Amino acid sequence: MINIAECREHADLYKRLSGASGISKDRSDVLKNIARTYVGLAGQLDRLASLTRNEQRLGVMACFRPQWPSLIWGWPALRKEQFEVGVVLV
Repeated sequence: MINIAECREHADLYKRLSGASGISKDRSDVLKNIARTYVGLAGQLDRLASLTRNEQRLGVMACFRPQWPSLIWGWPALRKEQFEVGVVLV
């Protein structure tokens, strides 16, 4: 899995590539968008890491459980809306 530092490195690379001479405006725009995407991913990974640290500090664990008795019906492919999110204090 990609980490925060790698995201930032990729963002820097794509930003530099977007400023290269001799490339079209469209290519430059695409490269800038990719750079922004990597910056956004780095921010979200940082946010997730912070939330995880805080939850561990507080003794909170997120859990997912089906809203219906899946053991009776087996384990079919599940859709996102078929789950509810709960928080368990440990």
